[in-house]
Amino acid sequence: MRKRTKIVVGAGATLCAAAMSVGYASAAFADLTPAVESVHATVSAERSPADDIPSSINRGVFEGFDFQTSHLVGESQNARYWSVAKNDGDICLVLVPTGQEDFAAATCSDTKRFAQYGLTLAVEGTDESASFAAFMLPDTAAGQAMPPGLHAVSAVLAESDLATAQKGASVESKSPNAPAVILRGIGRVG
Repeated sequence: MRKRTKIVVGAGATLCAAAMSVGYASAAFADLTPAVESVHATVSAERSPADDIPSSINRGVFEGFDFQTSHLVGESQNARYWSVAKNDGDICLVLVPTGQEDFAAATCSDTKRFAQYGLTLAVEGTDESASFAAFMLPDTAAGQAMPPGLHAVSAVLAESDLATAQKGASVESKSPNAPAVILRGIGRVG
């Protein structure tokens, strides 16, 4: 019996799970949108075997993802998380829930939005203990103290329960020239 899982993503996101893909088209203007490396330097770091997304994941549903840029950005009791750049310059957060190696979900954003809002991806399981939200932060907010209800998984990744995620939160940026990163609240599905 497979567990039923719902995925909730922030606005303007791409969802890829099992054999389904729902996406949006974004226009990336090189002169207006920063390069991925400038908001998420991890994407250009040297890769190790841990940076590979499990081969059991159907990569065909992740259209435009450059899996040669995948980097493990965190691991918790809930899931393992990778950042991946897309061929169009967007940055993505991919998660594989613990114990479900054949399932993955992703959300993506252009780098301009990522620099301001980070990325939010939520999983709603059949019971509340299996429900959580993950937030990938841009470099300007990496390593900052987390607001109440969020806990750092790594310097660029935080998790919370869905109730906390629904309220939304703000993380102060490291750079005085960068705006605070606003972690958008998310809504439950049906």
